[in-house]
Amino acid sequence: MRNFIAISLFAMLPLDAAEKQQPVPQGKTPAVITVGGYVRRPGPVPHTKDLTIYGAIQTAGGPSEFGSMRRVKVIRDGKVVNFDLTKDEQKSALTLKNDTIEVPQRNLFGR
Repeated sequence: MRNFIAISLFAMLPLDAAEKQQPVPQGKTPAVITVGGYVRRPGPVPHTKDLTIYGAIQTAGGPSEFGSMRRVKVIRDGKVVNFDLTKDEQKSALTLKNDTIEVPQRNLFGR
């Protein structure tokens, strides 16, 4: 009979390794995109000038098994714009600071 011991590799990392991020100038907040809905890790995503809507969703872990990439909503300045991210030409749409992206639930037909 063998006994197994589980070891967390994260516990072996130095504490400051997880905290090494780009410093934010005092008085400025970093620009973020909020990704929600049916994604694996909903929440804020750091905004960069070349971040696409598709890339922001992938940064949030991608759509969950219940998420649809066909009717993705982007809320920008109080207006809602829909994207079908299964089409290549719409995958390159760029995000803007403070966008909110919502991945909807798949419908009855899996779309």
